[in-house]
Amino acid sequence: MFRFLWLIVIVMVAMLGAWAAADNAGAMVTAPATAAMSAQHSALVAKRGAAKTDAERALVTAELATLDQELILAWAHGLKFADGRTFSREFTPERITDDALAVLFPDTSCYTVLLPGYFGGAAPPEELLRSLEVPEPLQRINVIVVGKDATIQLLTTVQSREEFFRTALPPVTTEVLGRQAVAGWLRLAGEYIWEFNVHPTFTINEKDFTAAYQKIMPPQLVVTGKAVADPKSNAKGDITTTMVFSEKGELLTVTEIPQVVFGFIPLPPAAAPHGGHMAE
Repeated sequence: MFRFLWLIVIVMVAMLGAWAAADNAGAMVTAPATAAMSAQHSALVAKRGAAKTDAERALVTAELATLDQELILAWAHGLKFADGRTFSREFTPERITDDALAVLFPDTSCYTVLLPGYFGGAAPPEELLRSLEVPEPLQRINVIVVGKDATIQLLTTVQSREEFFRTALPPVTTEVLGRQAVAGWLRLAGEYIWEFNVHPTFTINEKDFTAAYQKIMPPQLVVTGKAVADPKSNAKGDITTTMVFSEKGELLTVTEIPQVVFGFIPLPPAAAPHGGHMAE
């Protein structure tokens, strides 16, 4: 009887741990930077905001991107696996450039961090598999937002993206801002669409957007947009997103429907004639 009760306790603890892990996977993870890096980052953000020419702004943005990459690497290499190992895998955060995101979040920068696993057909050595492991809360595909104060926010799920938009969006009180909000969301949503080493290119076109106020009290702004996959990038279909905003411009709901079909399955890197790679 005692053993049976003890087994129940163990199962309940395991279930609680699984639920906690699931909650963490959907959360927006925030990490601070060192005081020195934070001060340097804030100064560069202010300098970019005060830039008087596009050329000057581009130079500061490039300098800021270099610092952001250092921040992301320093944060990631501070993560540990469950067995105590420190994450040391090298990677290059790729800056996401987008006009809508720049308007919506002028003091932040977004980056994609890809940490692919093993694509080969043959059983790889255990050392290789261990070197490709990813510690929590990182996933294989990550979008990382670096804020004005050098705070790092990790977005790995639709829920974490929605949380970021809720807290960082300015009040969306016009159809123009609503369209920009949906366009910015779609730009980030496309970063999560991968099939082996194929990353489709998406087109976000104004003609695929609708915006209207619902005839209810208080009125709500409903904006729907679409990012269409380019068939030349070995995929077809689209990502459709609908956002609903309150009369005060608060984000109420987000609905995302990805319907992307890949045209073919490419050779994995281990089998590719000249060694495969992940698409840029």
